[in-house]
Amino acid sequence: MNRILKWGLAAPAVVFLLSGCMSSESAGPTPAPELVVEGEEAATDAVDTATNETAMRAMTGDELLATHTGVCTSYSGPSAGSECFNADGTASFDDATYGQGTGSWRLEANQLCTNYGEGDSCATVQTDGSGRYFSDSGYNWTIKG
Repeated sequence: MNRILKWGLAAPAVVFLLSGCMSSESAGPTPAPELVVEGEEAATDAVDTATNETAMRAMTGDELLATHTGVCTSYSGPSAGSECFNADGTASFDDATYGQGTGSWRLEANQLCTNYGEGDSCATVQTDGSGRYFSDSGYNWTIKG
């Protein structure tokens, strides 16, 4: 965004300076600086889209049920490993830091909750639409194929 503001403010001065350099025989000022500015804006917009900043959204309970029932995930964040959400409500994990464990999972409103023996841990899950998922506790994961 700073680049857009920088170019947006500089563009009139560039056009003014370039038009002052032209001879009287010229057909008029060239629009090239305006095109460069538009190009910078388009490139910045593409970067924003590529980072998916605007595409992140919280998932509904129905979406979580449809995407996470009966699957295993690969995750990273504060730790890394895999976690499975079985259709019968049981869950298991294999974690590089915490080892292996079994427990349960469920949905509460629009949150994914797990319990591995120390009480429920519930998180809002967001997606960027590309098959990647993110929790508010710093983890991100993909569904294993």
